[in-house]
Amino acid sequence: MANGASWDLQASYNFEALIGREAHDLGFNLSLGGTANLIREPRNGRNFECLGEDPLLVGKMLGSELKGTQAQGVIGNINRFAANNQETGRLVLNVKIDQRALGETDCGHFRLPFRNPRSAP
Repeated sequence: MANGASWDLQASYNFEALIGREAHDLGFNLSLGGTANLIREPRNGRNFECLGEDPLLVGKMLGSELKGTQAQGVIGNINRFAANNQETGRLVLNVKIDQRALGETDCGHFRLPFRNPRSAP
């Protein structure tokens, strides 16, 4: 969350570049990072992995993270599902959200990291 609160794309890039180098040095070619969930439920057990509650912020930061990981020759991916914002009952929970709201809030940030992928962080 502190990374997201910084809005510092270069710091996000540098952090994930370090993760990518470590993964590469250990012989891995994939990093399961980049949590795309928005913080909606304050008691969510995975909030520490999240970047914030703003889709624009999360999308921009994730894009920078993915570029940092992939610059090290390691596949970076976006982790977690949309509207998966709580741990309690997560295996049986049925999230009901209309298509417009889903596209504007909980899915918009999944598209942002892939816009202009060759640009610098």
